[in-house]
Amino acid sequence: MRGSARSALGRLIVLATVAMLAAAPLARAHTGDPNIQTAVEGVVPSLPGVGFSVAESVASALSAQNFSSQEMEILGGDGVPFLRLGPRGAEGNLNSPTFYQSAAPGGQAPVPARARRRTAAPSWALLSRRATWGWYEPRVPDIPSASDAVRSRSTPTTLATWSIPLRYGARLAAVRGAVIYRPPRAGVVSSLTSSMHPVPGVTVALLPGRLPDLLVSNTGAQTLTILGEQGEPFARIGPTGVQVNVRSPIYAADISARGGAPPPTVSNPAAAPPLYRSVSSAGTLDWFDPRPRLQPRWTVPVRIGARTTAITGTLSAQSATPATPYGYTLSSDAGRGGHGAQAGHAAVVAGGVGALVLVLMAAGGAHLRRRRRRSREA
Repeated sequence: MRGSARSALGRLIVLATVAMLAAAPLARAHTGDPNIQTAVEGVVPSLPGVGFSVAESVASALSAQNFSSQEMEILGGDGVPFLRLGPRGAEGNLNSPTFYQSAAPGGQAPVPARARRRTAAPSWALLSRRATWGWYEPRVPDIPSASDAVRSRSTPTTLATWSIPLRYGARLAAVRGAVIYRPPRAGVVSSLTSSMHPVPGVTVALLPGRLPDLLVSNTGAQTLTILGEQGEPFARIGPTGVQVNVRSPIYAADISARGGAPPPTVSNPAAAPPLYRSVSSAGTLDWFDPRPRLQPRWTVPVRIGARTTAITGTLSAQSATPATPYGYTLSSDAGRGGHGAQAGHAAVVAGGVGALVLVLMAAGGAHLRRRRRRSREA
C-alpha cells in the first residue's frame, strides 16, 4: 500500500509539472525584441541520436530528443540530473529542484521538501514513452533588448553564449548555444490558414525561418498520411513512428533544402509504389515543404483513415520581418534522430514561437492522463 501511495503521489507531481509546462507558453506573447533570439549551436562532442531545439514564448524553452540506445541525462546547475532520455522514454527526477523549477520561466516554481534534500538519490518518474521533452532553461540568458550600437549594425551580433552539461552513458558532454541579435529583413512570410488541429490528435505548426518549416505531430491511434504535390504519399505519422517515401519529390526537396544530395527521381511518383524509410520512432515530423514557400495560396493534403483534409496557408509580403535563427541542431550521425538526419545535416527550426515545445510535450501529457484514469478504474 505504501509503495502504491508513493507511486500515485509521483504521478500527481508529474501531472502537475506537465500541466504547467504545457500551459506556460500560452500565457502571453514574448514581449522582448523579436530580433533577439536564442540559437542552439551544437552538442560537444557530437552524440549519436541526440538533438536539441529552442523556442521562444514568455522565456527561452529548450527541448531535447535522444533516439539512441544510450541513456542521456541533463544536469542541473547543482550537478544533479533532472531529466533522463533514453530507450524507456523521457523521465524526470522527482528529487531534483531543477525538475520543478524548469516548469516555469525564471525557475519561479514551488519545490517540494523531498527535492530540497541535497543528499536524496534520484527518483525517476516516467514522463513520456517517447524520448523527447521540453523545459524552461534559466541558464539561457534572457536579454530583452539590444543597445543602439548593436541595432545599428547590418550583420548578426552575438550578445551572450550558454552551455548545459549532459551525461551520455559514462561520457560528459554539453549542448551549447548563443543569444543573437539578427537585424530585420524584408521578405515573404508564410502563414497557416487552417486549424492547428485539423483532426483529433494531430497538431500542426508552421515554423518561420529562412525556409518555412512544417511540423506535424500525431498522438492519435490512426496513421496520418501526408500527400505530395502529385498525390503520392510523402510521409506516414502514426503510433509506430514516422516513415517517409524516398520516391516522393517532397522528400527530395526537403533533402535539398537541408544541403544534402537528393535521391534519384522517378518519372511518375503518383504511380510508383512507395519506398518507405523509417526516420523516427516518435510521432512527430518536421520538413521543408516547397509549397508554403512557392505558392501564394498553398495546400498540403493529408489523409487519416477514410478522411481526407488539408493543411492550408498563404504567402504575404512583409517589408521588414524579424530575422529568424537556426534553433535546432541534430548530430550528423544521429541515425533515427529525425528526418533531417537522413541528409546528415542540421535541421533548422525557428525560435519566436512556443509551438514546438507544446507539440513535443503533448504526447507526454496525454500518456500520463491515460495512466491516471486506468489507475482510478482499477
